[in-house]
Amino acid sequence: MSSGMEVSDEALVLQSIRLRYSQKEIYTYSGIVLIATNPFARVDSLYVPGMVQVYAGKQRSSQAPHLFAIAEEAFA
Repeated sequence: MSSGMEVSDEALVLQSIRLRYSQKEIYTYSGIVLIATNPFARVDSLYVPGMVQVYAGKQRSSQAPHLFAIAEEAFA
């Protein structure tokens, strides 16, 4: 049996994902998980060489959600 709190939490997560998708923000976090809201969208600026430097040596929470933040955390 599920509680109303679980449904509310799911609605908030979906609302957050929907908002980031509408803002063309491809990545978002859900706890420790990185979610790609639209992995097929072409956003060339996400993977330029300089973007690596934005995340190098930084904590995941100090920058916008990105695959490079996850990589930095994994290898730190």
